[in-house]
Amino acid sequence: MSLPVVVGVDGSEPSVRAVDRTADEAARHGVPLRIVHAYRWDRHEGASLAREIGKPSGHVTSDDILVVATRRARRHHPDIPVTTEAVAEEPEYVLLREARHASVVIVGHRGRGELADLPLGSVSLAVATAADCPVIVTLAHAARRAAWLARPVGTVPDVDDSDTSRAHALADDFLGRQPDGGWLDPRACAELLSCYGIPQQPWARTASSAPSSSSVRGGTATEVLADHAARLAPLTGQDVHDLITAQRRVPLLFGTQGGGPLDLEGLERVLHRLSRMAVDLPQLAEALFNPVPATPGGVTVLDARIRLLPVGRRTPVRADCAEEEQT
Repeated sequence: MSLPVVVGVDGSEPSVRAVDRTADEAARHGVPLRIVHAYRWDRHEGASLAREIGKPSGHVTSDDILVVATRRARRHHPDIPVTTEAVAEEPEYVLLREARHASVVIVGHRGRGELADLPLGSVSLAVATAADCPVIVTLAHAARRAAWLARPVGTVPDVDDSDTSRAHALADDFLGRQPDGGWLDPRACAELLSCYGIPQQPWARTASSAPSSSSVRGGTATEVLADHAARLAPLTGQDVHDLITAQRRVPLLFGTQGGGPLDLEGLERVLHRLSRMAVDLPQLAEALFNPVPATPGGVTVLDARIRLLPVGRRTPVRADCAEEEQT
């Protein structure tokens, strides 16, 4: 049987419109259509979809999203074979798995919230850069994309005090002992971060518990609001500015209730150093700094987790930095 055309849907307008393109592709090439809805939390996008099924937006389910997407796909191509699946997992990882057995993956550009000015959303960005098959991103906001492309390119600052050779030695030593890769222990994480001058608490070097580029606010509200932003490494000064200011709770960084602004320059330095580590180490598969308390006097990584994989292993690179404001 021919490999299917896969589309990822989350209920948002761009993803639903992507179903139209996917159905056209499936019909044109005479292959099946597979519709996948991947989600991390039991909440779903799309006010217009809620109106279509006659439910409040808070009551829309995964099944509703798949039913509407299937109905839309068969509107102009009633005879194409369609399969659907809902998976409670990060969308980028689900779509990358689907890409191993697909002729093409099609995703919609979200173009909303903190990623509205990016040519690709965070999910489409990860899938487009790491999938094992061709990826088509349907751009729903061409004007915003044109404005984004018209901005100055920016420059990548030097991180002159980074110890790249030592970082490579640490990564090679770890993968020599664990050929399949894995998570570094707390001591190895601290050693690797020190190669790039990333500020850490001294006790992190002896902690007993282990603690993509993106930046997120820390805490439960971050997860509920999906308050995050993404850019590709190497990060320019403009990229770092965007990562910090694109988030919904950015006013908290500039001081609230009489408090002064947090150490934004320190936060920028952490992001640039994380970016340099991602560029230097092709073995880096995932890095998570959480929490990263930010105060007017400085920024410190309290907990870090780093995963390394052999260079030949295809995987999306994820580097998260979750800062928490403290006065």
